[in-house]
Amino acid sequence: MKAFAIPVPAIAIWVLALIPPTAAGARDLGDVGMGHDLAQRLCATCHRVERGETDEKFLDVASFQTIADSPSKTALNLRVFLKSPHRNMPDLILTETEIDAVIAYIQSLKTPSK
Repeated sequence: MKAFAIPVPAIAIWVLALIPPTAAGARDLGDVGMGHDLAQRLCATCHRVERGETDEKFLDVASFQTIADSPSKTALNLRVFLKSPHRNMPDLILTETEIDAVIAYIQSLKTPSK
């Protein structure tokens, strides 16, 4: 009798489907307060970092509110951005905890969709 084999990718998808969304998302959460403090200390020189501030301090420097409300700015997108050097941005070296906190703060600014 031949054994029934389930392909490994199918098993992985099945296992992931069993994980509740809150458990999967919990690892992506950071400390919003810490993120706000970091934003004020490290980012406010060039960016508007407070809730509701949408104007730019400098040309082509988006506010955190604008970033938060942009559908393309997912946690993954922000993580990649914060880990990559940028031409007109200081070379900030943030720990994983600090990156998580800044992402959590930015995401906390997101305007609820109507």
